[in-house]
Amino acid sequence: PCGTCSRAREIPISDTDPGPPPLRNAAHPLGVPWNSERDAHRVRQANELYQRACAFALQLVFLRHVITIENPTDSWLWELPFVIALYSYCFFVDLHACMFGSSRRKRTSLLTNESKFQALQIFCDGSHEHAAWGIDEFGNFNTAHEAQYPKKLCQEYCKILDSLRDTS
Repeated sequence: PCGTCSRAREIPISDTDPGPPPLRNAAHPLGVPWNSERDAHRVRQANELYQRACAFALQLVFLRHVITIENPTDSWLWELPFVIALYSYCFFVDLHACMFGSSRRKRTSLLTNESKFQALQIFCDGSHEHAAWGIDEFGNFNTAHEAQYPKKLCQEYCKILDSLRDTS
């Protein structure tokens, strides 16, 4: 449910259309109190899932398993208390998805406990064009087009996982 943590909701669509309202902010990372009942329900469900996933991730870390959690770098996810609880055991690897074949300069972060993932920390070198953000010709948010990992990123991620398996 990454849409509940998206800061893209803070960007107006136009001068006359504010777009969907932000569901979280710095003062209320678990959800703003003025959310509609529908949005409040979505945020509660997302928080429950995030909390369970982070508790599981923490157990995996304690058992010395490798974890990664991915989200846009500016996501409100990174401000949630149950995610912050992992910061003592993990670190961030930041990257620009365009360097792995994405058409947009999307900054992504991985929270991980495995140093080999630092090989993915590659930032845009400016050698290519970027597609626009905003809304596409069908009225859909271009952020949705960036939800899927670029193939090259998946391949590089899998190479790292394979290298971990080979050393265990």
